[in-house]
Amino acid sequence: MGLASSQARLLNLTTRMHQIEYKAAKLEAEKLQMANESDQVYNTYLEALEKTKVQYQVLSTDGSVTYSDINNYSDFLKAGYAIDFKGTVYSGSTGVKADEGNFTSVGTITPTAQEVAAGGKYEGLTANRTYRVYNDGTQDYYTQTALTAGNTATLQKVPNGTLTINNVKTATFDYAQLCADAFDADPANPPANVQEVITNLIKSGDVTLVQARKDDTFAVESDNDFNIFETSVATNTGLQEVTDTTAVKKAEAKYEADMKKIDNKDRKYDSDIAALETERNAIKQE
Repeated sequence: MGLASSQARLLNLTTRMHQIEYKAAKLEAEKLQMANESDQVYNTYLEALEKTKVQYQVLSTDGSVTYSDINNYSDFLKAGYAIDFKGTVYSGSTGVKADEGNFTSVGTITPTAQEVAAGGKYEGLTANRTYRVYNDGTQDYYTQTALTAGNTATLQKVPNGTLTINNVKTATFDYAQLCADAFDADPANPPANVQEVITNLIKSGDVTLVQARKDDTFAVESDNDFNIFETSVATNTGLQEVTDTTAVKKAEAKYEADMKKIDNKDRKYDSDIAALETERNAIKQE
């Protein structure tokens, strides 16, 4: 074999060896990254195992006691609990409804979807709380409720002449307003998972729970009896915090699926690395 041929063969072997070393280094880096992914998947799984949810007590007609998830804020209010965030008690019945006995009905209105969308763009601040403004094209009406298209609401007039819309969807509006105030959620599109939102707010320590009085009203911080009805999950037997079994099952399924993918990748990496090692040894013998 001539000198030129020997040099060409050596150059070819060197190039192949460099390519193998590069591939091997790349595979080792990917294998290390996969190990980090495995740790992340495991940590996510552990976090899910610790996930809990708050439930409220329900007394059945036969006298038995069960606990229910907070599927919507209205049921939570009906169970006798409201949330106080920075001095505002989201009871679904404050402000306008408190003076309902002084109202004079002046008719009804059934807003369209377009009118509801337009009304949601404005807010008006009164001495009691923030109200959404609804405008029929000629007149502004103030409401603490979230109006829905086609839902007939009663227009009422208070002694000072202000026209007010009053309907029953106050809990829906208060939940949306709570989300907006607590973590800047879009009041027109609040989070749908009420259970998770309320649980997280309670566990955050940023809100206070208020239990209803015997007349189903809720005390506010300025009331003399507020401290009597201020409560918590830890001290109230009508509330409990339990493991979120649904979240745990989802986490288990995801963990198993993710780990299966990682195991498959790991086996492929080991196979590829073994093949490269075989090729490296073969080149050394040439």
